[in-house]
Amino acid sequence: MTLLCDFGFAGQLTMLSPERVVQLIKKSLSWETWEQTCLWQLITAHGVPLSSILPVLPDLDYSKHSEALTPIMLMLKQER
Repeated sequence: MTLLCDFGFAGQLTMLSPERVVQLIKKSLSWETWEQTCLWQLITAHGVPLSSILPVLPDLDYSKHSEALTPIMLMLKQER
């Protein structure tokens, strides 16, 4: 598992850039359940906007990708 890290000038740590999160999610679809769960906890904790995640939806299959679909559905439920 590779996390993309960037230290900003203000001393902030960016672990998941919005530009690369879709690529990382697509790659994670072949990971084991535990690794995907950890990734989604990082995505949620990092506050990645739902708009950055939506492009991955066409690639998801409900019978194969429940680890990704569950947190996305929770994010959609919380959207206003």
